[in-house]
Amino acid sequence: MYAVVGCRDCGAFWVIEERPESTECPRCGTRHPTDRLKRFVETTDADAAREARGAMLAADAGFEELYDRLASFDRLDAAADAAGPDPDELLAAAGIDPATAADAASRDRSSLGRLEVVQRAIERADPATEAAIVERATDHGLDAETVHEALAALREQGTVVVADGSYRLV
Repeated sequence: MYAVVGCRDCGAFWVIEERPESTECPRCGTRHPTDRLKRFVETTDADAAREARGAMLAADAGFEELYDRLASFDRLDAAADAAGPDPDELLAAAGIDPATAADAASRDRSSLGRLEVVQRAIERADPATEAAIVERATDHGLDAETVHEALAALREQGTVVVADGSYRLV
């Protein structure tokens, strides 16, 4: 479940997933208990929540008519994909065999860097506790100490946050 919520202090709107017990306002940094935030829109679809937030921001800024003329995120994505040249044509023009590039892209996780392995472990673990992340990452060739170091590096970079013992990518 996704919700568009608002900050009581600065009035910012943002989209949250229902899992965390608290969330931080991206504008002013105020931490709010999730259950006490006003929910303007609730939906099971992340794109629908983003669309609703965009409409709310446009309305606040007085750009409702302009926003209504814009396409949805899905249609903009499709239009962007259709607008550019075919990726295989680009690769071939650069002297790269498209089939070889596709093979490289689908290679085993063992070719990934340690941070990428840990990020994928966070994405796939449910719940993403430290133990679950270590277990998944060690299945892909990392030792526990390397996983702990990678988690610390990702926290320092601001790539992940930890709430109630559960890791989440930002």
